[in-house]
Amino acid sequence: MVETEVKAGMRVRIVQIAEPPPGVAKPNMADYTTTVDGTILSAEPQPIPTTINYAHGKDGKFWLLRITLQKEDGEISVLTLDRNTHITPLDG
Repeated sequence: MVETEVKAGMRVRIVQIAEPPPGVAKPNMADYTTTVDGTILSAEPQPIPTTINYAHGKDGKFWLLRITLQKEDGEISVLTLDRNTHITPLDG
């Protein structure tokens, strides 16, 4: 769950776990875990293109929080956060 308030300039570790679909046996979940460390360049809700109208979403759209992160080697990653995302600040 995303419980940490995030903002540009923060160094963070983001751990995401991909769950198997309902009804599928859960294998070793370590096989489905991804960890990324880096500095947040931006963190903002963005609408996801869909053909379904989400009546309870802002402007009838489906919104997710996306983080643009720069890894220490300079690579830029864009992560979509969900309930299986855990963020740990790495600075102070």
